[in-house]
Amino acid sequence: MVPGTPRQKIISGFIFICLILVLIFYFGLFQKTQNIIVYGATNNQIDLSVVSGIAMADREESAIKSGAVRAVIIPHHLIDAKSVALGIKDLSLSSPQKIIIISPDHFAKCPKLMCTTKGIFQTFFGDVIINNESVEYLEKFSDIVVDSNLFSEEHGIYGIVPFIKHYVPKAEIIPIVISQKGMGDQITRSRMISVLNNILSDKNVSLVISSDFSHYLPLAAAEQEDILTQNSFCSGNSQEILNLKNPAQSDCPLCLWLLEQEAKKLDFWYPNLINHNNSADLLKDYSTKETTSHFTFSFSDSATSTNCLIIK
Repeated sequence: MVPGTPRQKIISGFIFICLILVLIFYFGLFQKTQNIIVYGATNNQIDLSVVSGIAMADREESAIKSGAVRAVIIPHHLIDAKSVALGIKDLSLSSPQKIIIISPDHFAKCPKLMCTTKGIFQTFFGDVIINNESVEYLEKFSDIVVDSNLFSEEHGIYGIVPFIKHYVPKAEIIPIVISQKGMGDQITRSRMISVLNNILSDKNVSLVISSDFSHYLPLAAAEQEDILTQNSFCSGNSQEILNLKNPAQSDCPLCLWLLEQEAKKLDFWYPNLINHNNSADLLKDYSTKETTSHFTFSFSDSATSTNCLIIK
């Protein structure tokens, strides 16, 4: 029916405007959804490792009795999924709203010192959302940070996000990889600290360093290197941490040093050693010539949570 009265014309006009708004919203949302980058963090092997690690970790009580856990160091070698779970389980005690995950750039795809990305990670437990606001802030520092799609292959990130979704289901993440091509000069490193500090100064933000330690050495040699590494951490020696040998002691000395610097600035450098092991022990293959070692540390704002022994 063709509207004839003023009232009918007003109603028809209102319906037309509503229809236009619905179409604009729908196609705008559709376009936005189409532009979201989706990273996979789920397959049979990952899911089985994650669920197994969580089951083992949940049988153990956390050693943290007081203080907020602001950061953890965990392995990304999923043969030690239990240690990953133990670290994220401790981190969950603080219920962070955002979690920065820093990993080494394993495949040398990051053209600058730091790479990040937007989008989501799909996991067995559901989607993990990347906090775009924080990513956009990082991207303002284009001399040291660049957006990259390398995260589709970076196990140092995608291997960790399922544990975060399980233990801290509402948290959003800020994924970062650190180039292994060099460590930059002192001015550049100071700039990296300043950039990260502006995010971490919010106590609702936590930090995860996804890093394995000694690589490609027989067990006895790896254990000797691990003693030096542990002593560097337990003594809080900044220069020793930055100078850790890659790969004999760590696959990302700069990642570890950034944590140490931020923790001291923000007063949560109270290291607690949760776990230490080696792939040879986990696989019970003591004759292998190449092993990988793992440390799991938590860092809180309470001295009573410190448990980090210097080995003579």
